Amino acid sequence: MAEAGVIGSRRTTSQQTMTTTPGWRPPEWAKRAVSGIFTVYARIIMLTARTGPTTLSSPAATLVPLAAATPSSPAGSSREWELEERVRMSESMVGAYMPTGSHSRPGSGLVSSTYLDASRIDTRGGVDDRISTDSSLDTLKAQAIQREFEEEDARLMAERAALQKEAQRVFECGVCFEEYPEDYVTRIAGCTHAFCRDCLKTYLVSKLNDKLYPIFCPTCVADNSHAEPGVISDDLAQMLGLNDQEYQILQELQIASTSILLHCRKCKESVFVDRAEYEAASTLVCPLPRCNYAWCKACQQPVTEDGPKHSCDGSSELEHLMKQHGWKHCPGCRTPFQKSSGCNHMTCMSPGCNTHFCYVCGQSIIRSALRQEIETAVNAHYNRCNL
Repeated sequence: MAEAGVIGSRRTTSQQTMTTTPGWRPPEWAKRAVSGIFTVYARIIMLTARTGPTTLSSPAATLVPLAAATPSSPAGSSREWELEERVRMSESMVGAYMPTGSHSRPGSGLVSSTYLDASRIDTRGGVDDRISTDSSLDTLKAQAIQREFEEEDARLMAERAALQKEAQRVFECGVCFEEYPEDYVTRIAGCTHAFCRDCLKTYLVSKLNDKLYPIFCPTCVADNSHAEPGVISDDLAQMLGLNDQEYQILQELQIASTSILLHCRKCKESVFVDRAEYEAASTLVCPLPRCNYAWCKACQQPVTEDGPKHSCDGSSELEHLMKQHGWKHCPGCRTPFQKSSGCNHMTCMSPGCNTHFCYVCGQSIIRSALRQEIETAVNAHYNRCNL
């Protein structure tokens, strides 16, 4: 009881300190704060009463186990009396640690701080330590539970991703309209149409037997709305599993698509040659080693490697022949001629030409049928020609 009296006097001192400012009345928030602090400390006292006696230290008084300080209390009501005493002591502690008048703002009467001075409470092994420990334990438990939830979410997400990856997707064949697993699909380059392997192979073989190449997508062909239909590539055709005969037909069609059939006029054989080379060449040569016959693609006339340059009208060959034999051209009609005898005054015998020219220099003298004009022109030419 002596201890309780000390604490009670301490509360009175605290209350007197708070009323040192003239005309000051605690505001509502201060009342609520004090009431809250009182409630907290009351719960702390109730908690320590269940777990065992606790020692608190303060500048004014020291609490000791109340059960030992009151041996004369009735046995049946000692526990209740101890709880009541602890509640009263908590009230005294709240009053003792309220802010003093020196902490208030002058002229306002408001307390500037409602925090307890931690330096005035000995928390070593006391109630505050237990509250802090319990709060830390609750935080650790909450963090552990949160980690468990996060780990469970991560595990479920991983399982879901694995199931989605392993899930078998299906597609609908564009020919038979049956559903097949995704790994059984075959797609044609140039379009997005999908087919099963059996249907596409059957379609491919039918086109090969018809000697059609390139082979277009069946859906694009049936739709007739695609400007550039998909084409079955050579690699896809080989992946579909053609037999030897079907594969040979495919190779022939592939060669024929980039080649042209060339027939040799000499050996009477026909062979495929590159289409681009055939279109660029003017002279064709049989590719067979035993033949090597060459001919003009335009006029089909033979061409010799060591002979004159080929011309379809024979002009190149004629020039070569005239150089060999010393023949001349009439400057009027370009008719070739050869001087057998006589002077250098030449007269073209072609009908309607009537050109007179010099055999030495090849220049035209006059084109006329009048004898007097011809003689005058011939005399004038030979006076200046270097014979």
